[in-house]
Amino acid sequence: MSRSDHADWLQHFERTVLELLSVQDLLDGVCGKNVHVARSCFYMLHQYGLGDRAQYIGMALATRGDTVLATQALRLCASTAPDVQTALYLKAMLSPFGRIRTSALLSLTQAPGGQDMRALALASLLDAQASVRYLAVACLQTMGEDVRISYRAILANPASNTQAIRVSLLSLGSLRAPEDLELIRAFTQSKLPSVRLAAYNAWLKAAPSDKDAIALQAAGDVAPGMQKFACQMVSRQGAFIPFATLRPLLEARGEHYLLLRYASGSKWQWLATIAHLALAHAPHGPPQTYLDHELLRWIRDAHRITGEPNGQQHDLLSQERAQAALRALLTVHDEQYSTLLTHELALHQLTPAKTPQH
Repeated sequence: MSRSDHADWLQHFERTVLELLSVQDLLDGVCGKNVHVARSCFYMLHQYGLGDRAQYIGMALATRGDTVLATQALRLCASTAPDVQTALYLKAMLSPFGRIRTSALLSLTQAPGGQDMRALALASLLDAQASVRYLAVACLQTMGEDVRISYRAILANPASNTQAIRVSLLSLGSLRAPEDLELIRAFTQSKLPSVRLAAYNAWLKAAPSDKDAIALQAAGDVAPGMQKFACQMVSRQGAFIPFATLRPLLEARGEHYLLLRYASGSKWQWLATIAHLALAHAPHGPPQTYLDHELLRWIRDAHRITGEPNGQQHDLLSQERAQAALRALLTVHDEQYSTLLTHELALHQLTPAKTPQH
């Protein structure tokens, strides 16, 4: 049933609560840790016109644990006097919630004068929320400011912290100025993995056509997660990395799951990689159960994927020991899978050479 079905009862209940609680009790409730109590107290103050509106709106904007309450408070800012609005929006700029800061900055840019928008926008260039940074950049650009100068200054300052460097790189990349590429690429050599990752992303933003070079360099990065980033560039951005280059890099770091994911983009590359890993018996390689599931997937998809094996793939998959390793992965599964594998191999002339009889 809807709230309106109980309107009379609710009004009676709310008035009873107001007889028991003072305005100060309600204000204290807005600042409390219980989000449901805070929302209810905020509602009562607003609904019954109690207390100082700017005071309880400011309290709600300062909440650090309830984005719903902060959003409700932000909506009420517009109902206050212009000078009060500005003060409340500035308070909202200190909110931990990026969405609140974005809306507050947008409201400030649209409000009549009275605040130093240049200083505020400059202070927002390093905001953790991308949408806040975009607004700040747009605001400064309308004033004729070259925000690239600010970001480049941060990157040139040895005292800049890691977060400021990462944000500056990403923001500079988004501005896509060709003359910033050299500086962005320089940070792919940083000692800090998080900075290098930000530099790769910034490089991609600034020069999407360099995706192959970015993916290749990231694939060779020794930091954890960089190979995953490189593979995501292949799958999502369409970057190309020669498999012969990528395989030893991933194998050396034990990234067998990523190796198989990358290999699965090519029918025979996929099967050859499964066979290679099955033969390797690497102590830190993927478990046999994972390999056999990969092989089952390959068998199920084989008839839907066209193409012929290249020379190296043909040589490996024609070996009796490679085929034996593949069949060994299927011993716990229905015989039909082994039959389908044999059929697919024979269809492409991948049959082991017979040993001459003496």
